[in-house]
Amino acid sequence: MIKFILFSLLFWLSFLSTAQYAKEIFPLNRRYRTFGVYINPELNYNLGLGETSESENTDSSSYSYTVSPSGEFGIGVEVGAFYNFKNQRLVHLLEAGLSYKLYKGTAEHKGQYEDKDSKKDFESSNRLNISILAFTLRAKNVTELGSNQIITNAVGLNLNYTLHERYNRSEPYPLIEESFPDELNLQIHYEFGYGFKAVSYTHL
Repeated sequence: MIKFILFSLLFWLSFLSTAQYAKEIFPLNRRYRTFGVYINPELNYNLGLGETSESENTDSSSYSYTVSPSGEFGIGVEVGAFYNFKNQRLVHLLEAGLSYKLYKGTAEHKGQYEDKDSKKDFESSNRLNISILAFTLRAKNVTELGSNQIITNAVGLNLNYTLHERYNRSEPYPLIEESFPDELNLQIHYEFGYGFKAVSYTHL
């Protein structure tokens, strides 16, 4: 919640600072297009959420375990189109895209199985791979920093569909069910960007 408030504050501050540059941002003349397509390569990192401990109990046995996750780098690519509004106020660009994302992660699993007759320890190094197809709709605000540099703030929605998920264990253990994201889910996201013009009259 705190992160969302901070992101929202940055977005509004960016909008207020844009007012004096409004006529300069993506001017609608022959140098710029009001509509076009884009390709965005992506490098992502799946953050671990900290160590968690759980317990599964039945009438005759129990299995207590601890999971320590850690992230790995993944890749992705987004292809889409943008529209540059003529009356630029809060929103300067509207983007719609389709993307493929591959997320990776690892987790160390340590558990202890116990019943009335025995006790046994388990350890496993697990690997997670999730492939997602996402449709994204994004509203973007642009602020010029001088004549050649820009920063962007954007808020958007993405509808995610899980294409493939795999969870590999190095060693078996009694816990059968592993949790995965829902096959279809809707998310809200915030995006911050920095860019510069390599040439003064570059076409966008």
